Amino acid sequence: MKTMLSLLILLSVLSPLHAQQRGFTFHRLLDQHDENNDGEVSRSEFSGNSRMFEQMDRNKDDLISNAEFDAAMKERKAARSNTGSRKSIYPAGSSAGPKNPRSDRL
Repeated sequence: MKTMLSLLILLSVLSPLHAQQRGFTFHRLLDQHDENNDGEVSRSEFSGNSRMFEQMDRNKDDLISNAEFDAAMKERKAARSNTGSRKSIYPAGSSAGPKNPRSDRL
């Protein structure tokens, strides 16, 4: 019984840590960029890549809402699962394209 209780306590402590390390979340975006704490990230608040902002700002109102973020992440996940990995727009064997293939990711 003590072992089970210890295990449950350990899991309850580690679970939030694991969730934070899993990746980019809307709450993480807010923590990093939402300066006025309005629950959205404006273009002026966003200090990241402008292309990334444009991909997340689905309705082009210069704000990223939770719904827009979720839609962008869902689209990204679907694109990855459909191809197994990101498809290159460059021909196989071509020297064209970015030197770092991860540089254009969200």
